[in-house]
Amino acid sequence: MPGICTPPFYCLFVDDPDRFLTKTESLHIETCERLCKEFGGEFVRVTSNDKAKAIADVAQTYYITQIVIGESQRSRWRLMLRGSLTHNLLRSLKNIDVHIIATDKTS
Repeated sequence: MPGICTPPFYCLFVDDPDRFLTKTESLHIETCERLCKEFGGEFVRVTSNDKAKAIADVAQTYYITQIVIGESQRSRWRLMLRGSLTHNLLRSLKNIDVHIIATDKTS
């Protein structure tokens, strides 16, 4: 429809510099990038050891107002020992809505 402005959307992948992706993981990222572009989005790829900070930095750089993130269920022990990306992200974001999509439980 003429006159309707669709806000841009971004798909972000944060590379861990200490870990190499498997062939399957690389193909999955390529598929995500292709789908993002196919639907008019911009695929952003950054490298960082701190995923929450990287996401927050990209959100600030691109003036992002909403984030959708997947969060697998984890055991309480694992959360206590390692923390949660989502919790760390929520602590570092200001004035950004975060939508959390639950995924299957991991060990």
